[in-house]
Amino acid sequence: MIRFSTLGGIDLVTADGRKLQSVLAQPKRIALLAYLAACGGAPVRTRDTLLGVFWPDLDQDHARHALNQSLYVLRRALGAHVLRSESDGVTIVREHLWCDVHAFTGALDSERSREALDLYRGDLLRGFFLSDAPDFEDWVENERSRLRELAAQAAWSLAEREAARGDLRDASEWAKQATDLRPHDEVGFRRYLTLLHGAGERAVAVKAYEAFADRLRSELGIEPAPETMELGEALRSSPSEVAMPAMTLSSDIGATGASVNPAASMNPAGNGLATAVGAGVTEVIESIAVLPFMDMSPDSDQQYFGDGMAEELITALTCLDGLQVAARTSSFRFRGDAPDVREIGKLLGVETVLEGSVRKSGDQLRITAQLVSARDGFHLWSETYDRELEDVFAIQDEIANSIAERVRAALLSDGPAPVGDQPLVRRHTEDVTAYNLYLKGRYSWSKRTAGALKRGIRFFEQAIAIDPNYALAYAGLADSYSLLGWYRYLPSEEAFEKTRAAARTAVEIDDTLAEAYTSLAYAEFLYDWDCESAQSHFERAIALNPSYPTVRHFYAEYLMATGRFEEAHEQMRRGQELDPLALGIATGVGWTLFYLGRYDEAIDEYHGILALDPHFVILPWFLGPAYVRAGQPEAAINLYESWIERTNHPGLVALLAQALSAAGREDDARRICADLEQRARTETVPADYLALVYASLGENEKAFEALDRAVDERCWTLVFLGVDPTFDELRAEPRFQAVVERVGVGCG
Repeated sequence: MIRFSTLGGIDLVTADGRKLQSVLAQPKRIALLAYLAACGGAPVRTRDTLLGVFWPDLDQDHARHALNQSLYVLRRALGAHVLRSESDGVTIVREHLWCDVHAFTGALDSERSREALDLYRGDLLRGFFLSDAPDFEDWVENERSRLRELAAQAAWSLAEREAARGDLRDASEWAKQATDLRPHDEVGFRRYLTLLHGAGERAVAVKAYEAFADRLRSELGIEPAPETMELGEALRSSPSEVAMPAMTLSSDIGATGASVNPAASMNPAGNGLATAVGAGVTEVIESIAVLPFMDMSPDSDQQYFGDGMAEELITALTCLDGLQVAARTSSFRFRGDAPDVREIGKLLGVETVLEGSVRKSGDQLRITAQLVSARDGFHLWSETYDRELEDVFAIQDEIANSIAERVRAALLSDGPAPVGDQPLVRRHTEDVTAYNLYLKGRYSWSKRTAGALKRGIRFFEQAIAIDPNYALAYAGLADSYSLLGWYRYLPSEEAFEKTRAAARTAVEIDDTLAEAYTSLAYAEFLYDWDCESAQSHFERAIALNPSYPTVRHFYAEYLMATGRFEEAHEQMRRGQELDPLALGIATGVGWTLFYLGRYDEAIDEYHGILALDPHFVILPWFLGPAYVRAGQPEAAINLYESWIERTNHPGLVALLAQALSAAGREDDARRICADLEQRARTETVPADYLALVYASLGENEKAFEALDRAVDERCWTLVFLGVDPTFDELRAEPRFQAVVERVGVGCG
C-alpha cells in the first residue's frame, strides 16, 4: 500500500519505502492528490469541482486537458488501481492508498485519541503554497483549522481522562499539547498551569506563564486576562495560594480560546442543551462581529453553508437599531486564524464576537454557536443544535432566527426596542435548492478570480432557473458580471450590459435591496456614463442601507470621477469605518488621496495594505501610479516587474512602460510599447492601455486615436479621464476635451 503523509510535512512512499519523486516534485499534482486523499466519508470529487479548484482561470477545454494530464501522471506513478473514475467524478481507492488525514479522523471517530495524536505531526501541507489556485488555498486553510481544532479537542479529552485518574503529570503533558495547538486560548492555558502546579511543577508553571504573557504582548499587543495574571502572581508567590479548579477540563474551551463565564458554561457534547441567554450579561453591548462558521465536516464541503450562516446573521443583526455590526469582509479576514477574541475586538472596534461551527455527517447536522465578550474573553452564551438533515433551508432559517433573536435579547436587553414581531432573517426564496445554489454562488463570487466568478454565475443562474423571482440571486449575478468587467475578464459591453440587466430585474422584483441598486448604479456609472441615473440610484441604495460599505465605496468612485474629491474621500472613509479590514475599500482610500494630490499619504495607505496582504492582486494598479506621481518611478518599475512575472497582464505592462518613460528610460518604454502593439494583433488589449503608453511617450496622435477606440469599446476607466493626472500631457489639447465630452458631461 502507498502511504501519503500530509500532516506536518509531505511524503509519498511505496510499500517498499521508495519515494515517488515524480509526484512530489510537481506542486499541482501533489495538491490534487492531497485534495482527493484527505476528504472524508464521501470521497468522490466531481471533475467540475476539480477544474474550478485547480485551474480557475483556464477555459473548460484547457482546464479539462490539464486535469486529464495530471490524473494520467498520478495513475502512472501510483498505479491505475489507486485512482478510480466514477461517473463524472474521481475518487481514491483507500485499500491501495493510506492517507494520514483519513487515518487521523478515523481514529478520532473511533475514540482512539492517542493514536490520532500520534498521527497529527503538524498542520496539513505545512509550508505548501499554490499561488494560482486560490480555492485550493482556501480549502487548505479551512482544513488546517479544522484538523488543528480536532487535535486540540482530542488532547484535552486525554488530559481530562488522566486528571480524573489522578495522574496530573500525564494530564499536564496532554494539556500542553492542547495549548500548543491553541496558542491564545487563555482558559485552557490557565488549566494547564493549575495541572502543572498540581503535579508539583510550580517552577515550570511560572516559566510557562511568563512566556505566555510575553507572547500575547509581542504578537497581539495585549495583556493577559485578569484571571490569568492573578493565577500567575499566585504561582510566583506561594504554592499554598494556588488551588486546582473544581471543573471539567475540556467543557468550556472554545475554538477561539475564549474563557467561559461561570454563569453560562457550555456543553460541547452537543446534547441540544443551551445556556440561558442573558445569564452573564449585566450591561448593554452595542457592537458585534460575526465570524465565518468553521466547517468541521468530515468532507470539508460545507464552508459555503457556514459562510452563508454568518452572512445571514450579519444582515439580520444590522437591522437592529443601535447595534454596530462589523461588515462581512472584515469579519471574514479571520477565517482559519483562530486569533484571540480580544485582538479581534480591538481590530474591528467591537465588544462581542459571535463564532460557530458546522458539522455534517451523513444525515446529521450539528451547528454550534457562542457569543463571546471581546473585553475579557468570557462566553456570554452558547448553544448547540443537533438536527436531521431533511430540510437544510428550514434548518438554516431556524438556527439563524434563533441565534439572532437570542443575540438581540442578550445585547439589547436594556437598549433600543426590538424590530417588531417580524423574524430578523428575511427569506428571499422558499426553495431550499435555490437558496443553497445562491450560497455557493456568493462563496464563489468572494474568490474574485475569473474562474470562480464564472462558476458563481452558473450557480446564480441555476438558482434563478428554480426560482425566477429570487431577487438576491439576480443581485449576485449583477455583482459577478460587474467584477468580470472591472477586472477586464470580459469585454465591457458584455460584462456591464449583463450587470445592468440583472440588477434591473432584481430591483423590479424587490425594490428594497440596497445591493441591487448599488450594482445598477455602478453599471450606469462605469458603462452607461449616465451620471444622473447613477447618482439617483447610489443615493437610493444609501437610503435603504446606510451601513452597506460597498455602496459607500462605489459612490466614492463616482464622486472622484465628477471631481468631488473631498466628498469622495469622506465617503470612502465612511466605508472603511463600516468595514475596517476590507482591502478594496482601503485601496479606495488611497485612491482618493491620490486624486487629492496627497501622493505620499496614498503610498502610506497602500503600504499598510501590503502589510496585511502582500499578494493583494489589485494593489499594484494603484500603488504604482502613486509612486510615479511622487517622483519614485524606479519603485513603480520594480513593483510592476514583480507582478508581471506572475500575471503578464497587458494593463500592468502598459503601466510599466509609463513608469519607464517617467524614469527617463525611453528606449525601454518604446520596446515595451512595441511588444504591447504586437500582443494587440493576437489578443485583446483594451485601447485605453495603449493610449496610456502613447501619452507617456509623447505620441499624441496615436494616443488620441487609441482614446477614440477606447470610447467605442466603452472602456470603464474613461469615466476618470477628465480628472486623471496620468493624462495631464494631453489635457491642453482641444481634442482631449472632445473625448471627455464624448464620455459624458460631468463624468469626466
